[in-house]
Amino acid sequence: MPILEDLYNELRRQDEKEAQYIATALEIYVTGSLNVFNHRSNVNIENRVVSFDIKELGKQLKKDRDAGGAGRGVEPRHDQS
Repeated sequence: MPILEDLYNELRRQDEKEAQYIATALEIYVTGSLNVFNHRSNVNIENRVVSFDIKELGKQLKKDRDAGGAGRGVEPRHDQS
């Protein structure tokens, strides 16, 4: 079963700037402070209902909408260049 780092590494191997852009956005989830999501899991996601309770993960993992920021990360671009 692949993990997020596998996708990150594959994107880094690509020459396209879009791939590098996505990899940069994923970096905090792979090697940074939010790498809690970059591990194998024993959760069977084939079940009819799967619930992810993230309440206790802490405020640092949630976007700060009141401050107008999106936390650390890369904002999406919408240009066609």
